[in-house]
Amino acid sequence: MTNHSPQNDFLQRLQTKAETNRQEIENMMLTVFGDLNKTLRQQSSDVLNSTEYVIREQLDILNQSVEQITSQNLQQIHALKMSLKWAWLNPLLIAMSCLVGIFTVNWGLMQYMASTMQQQYRQKQMLAQEINLQSRALDQLQAKTWGVTYSESHLGRFLILPSNVSAETGWLLSDGKQAIKITLNP
Repeated sequence: MTNHSPQNDFLQRLQTKAETNRQEIENMMLTVFGDLNKTLRQQSSDVLNSTEYVIREQLDILNQSVEQITSQNLQQIHALKMSLKWAWLNPLLIAMSCLVGIFTVNWGLMQYMASTMQQQYRQKQMLAQEINLQSRALDQLQAKTWGVTYSESHLGRFLILPSNVSAETGWLLSDGKQAIKITLNP
């Protein structure tokens, strides 16, 4: 038999009520948790989307900066290549100018020395001709004077006769001048 007492009824009602309350609380909790889950999913999705958007914007800015820096570096590399391409020209021009200067100075010096040497050679030839002419004149003079020379010292002036010539004094010329007769000794 079943025991139906007011206490048992109350307990049973209390248990049913507790079960109903528990189910309502569970249903309400499921609803709240479901709403919270939807809200959290939506907020997470929104935050994720906004974070993704900010990251994309920052990446775009970073990419633009990298592209700009790369472009500048390429321009600098191109300018450096161009300057290096013609950098050898300036030292070459300086070296060539120095060489042309050295060769010009040397050529001028050689021309000056050659003309000086030619002038000295011509002068030497003229002096040699003059010496030959004077030597011939001296030979002719000695032939005409028979080797008689003139000398002057502190004792007076003298005519020096060669060893094969003899002299005689006391001769007078037709105009009355004194003369010395010179004869060659055999």
